[in-house]
Amino acid sequence: LPRRPFLVVANPPFSLTMTLARRLLAQPATPLAGAELIVQHEAARWLAAPRPRDAETAWWATRFEIRLRRVISPASFTPPPRVTAAWLSICPREPRIPASGLSQLRPLLQPAYRRPANRTDAALAGYRRELRRAGLDPAAPVAAVTASQWHRLAIILGGGMLPADPSLTAAGCRRHHARPSGVPDLAADDAARGLRPTRRRSPRSR
Repeated sequence: LPRRPFLVVANPPFSLTMTLARRLLAQPATPLAGAELIVQHEAARWLAAPRPRDAETAWWATRFEIRLRRVISPASFTPPPRVTAAWLSICPREPRIPASGLSQLRPLLQPAYRRPANRTDAALAGYRRELRRAGLDPAAPVAAVTASQWHRLAIILGGGMLPADPSLTAAGCRRHHARPSGVPDLAADDAARGLRPTRRRSPRSR
């Protein structure tokens, strides 16, 4: 992978979604600036879930905002696949997490998600004060913790500053999705003219 910040735009075979996600999101040293992916809808749905389903996706969603931006019907592909697709958008969360916060959080996630029904303060014993500062209910189960809360907790563990307004954590994603001045919105122009989107090659055909 590149050593400087890079963007990814891809329509990978659906069977490679997890392989690609691990390649892009597993290591904090990977300078991923953002990704726009066409993947199977079911995979996009759980990757973009507000509450991660396991330690691996919690680790990814702690550092990146993962959004399901649009569902894409099989009819948009040639030949049409058997499953529905979706546009998945990924961008780094802001503010960035200090390295020490990441190194402290990562070893906590795996044991916490082994028993996701357990209370969060039991799974993360000794961190009750930090949990409250991050906006977590210590009595809530691990499965109820959102990706945004993991992000805030990691910042706190690293000694970083939290924004006064939690909505500011999405500022980086808003910048990522902003269209540069002078660049037309082709999708909107096509829709205004009554044109259908360009049909994509089905991922199963590659």
